[in-house]
Amino acid sequence: MKKTFFVILIISFFLISCEEKVTEPSSNGDVNDAYFTYPAQGTNVSGIIYITVGGTNIDKVTFRWCGNFITDETSPYKLYCNTTNYANGEYTIRAYPYFEDGTSTSITLDFWIAN
Repeated sequence: MKKTFFVILIISFFLISCEEKVTEPSSNGDVNDAYFTYPAQGTNVSGIIYITVGGTNIDKVTFRWCGNFITDETSPYKLYCNTTNYANGEYTIRAYPYFEDGTSTSITLDFWIAN
């Protein structure tokens, strides 16, 4: 009975950890595409980091971080962050990629600061 419970627990953990990632790019290079390249969704970060966005056909990216809007018009699109300026905990950042054809979208990343 204990072995069965342990096997079910491991399988459940595996299935939960295989949820769809929001940072995965599409395989079609002709389509507008944007995703966070660092950090990974739900990970812990500390120190000085660059939050980065990659994708296809991106012209510029505006980041919304702690109520501020910061735009980067040069690839790789990044936002400087010194995590020691923030309390430990969960944070959400939103990015607004603007594509070469004039369209835009928004993407969201959740991560933890753990200094």
